[in-house]
This record gives sequence, C-alpha cells and structure tokens, in this order.
Amino acid sequence: MAYCSNCGSKLEGKAKFCLDCGTPAKQTEVSMPNTASVEETTSVSVEETNAVSVEETNAVSAEETNAVPVEETTPAAASGVLNIGIFIWSIINMVSCCIPLGIVGLIFTILATLASSAEEEAKKIKTAKICNLIGTVCSAVIIVLFIIFAAAVFILGRQY
Repeated sequence: MAYCSNCGSKLEGKAKFCLDCGTPAKQTEVSMPNTASVEETTSVSVEETNAVSVEETNAVSAEETNAVPVEETTPAAASGVLNIGIFIWSIINMVSCCIPLGIVGLIFTILATLASSAEEEAKKIKTAKICNLIGTVCSAVIIVLFIIFAAAVFILGRQY
C-alpha cells in the first residue's frame, strides 16, 4: 500500500498526487501495524549511503505510524543589507511634514538589516514602506491644503 511522503495519507492506486495535500506522490510501500497501541523496542536499518541503526523504546500508536517524517527546512537567512531607497524615503518624510511616520519608517528600515530571517526582514521592510506611504500621502495633503489656504488668503486679501 502506498502513502504520501508529506502527510502520510493513503494514495489510491497509482496516484501521481496526494488528494489531501497535493504533494507529488512517490510510490513507496509501507507496512502498517495491526494494533492500535504497541509497546515495543524497534531496530531500524536504513541503507542509502551508510547503514544506520536506531534503537528506541516507546509506545507507538497506529496514528503515529501512519505519519511519514518530514524534513524541516531552515528559514532563509536575511540579507543584512540596508534598503537605501526606503532609507532615503524615510529621511525625506522626516524632513517634509510627517516627522513621526518618517522616524518609524527609518527605524523599521534599520531594524530590517538586523533581522534574523528573510521573512522577518520582509515584514519590517513592508512596515517601513507602509509608514512612508502614509507619511507621503499626509505630506501631500498638507501641502495641497496649504496651497488652497494661501490662494484663498491672497484672493480674499485683494478684495478688501
């Protein structure tokens, strides 16, 4: 009987993909125990490149024997490089009207260089981008309102 190498589900016939998780099927035969819970000492020998022998004593349930071990992957390392574009954008936001959002964007841009994983780095860069975008929009709105106010004062000032 064939089982999925990712989730351990039974594969129907010569299925090319697992119906539960979508992983491409590797046709491997696995023998299943008949009991729900077994107390045993097992010795497993694997011959791929080297012979490996593992001794373990524990209670094994039928559900645990269905699961196929999955190799854990390590998260991608962060680049550690300062994103100059967002860094400069943060400084421009600080110089223009929106100092608090520019500072927050600047801090997150710098913290992204210290991130331990690429995922953490991407989240901090995204936060910096959002803060800078909000700061830029706020600055643009303030400038437009200032121009409208200045024009209104200029026009109304000439009438009197």
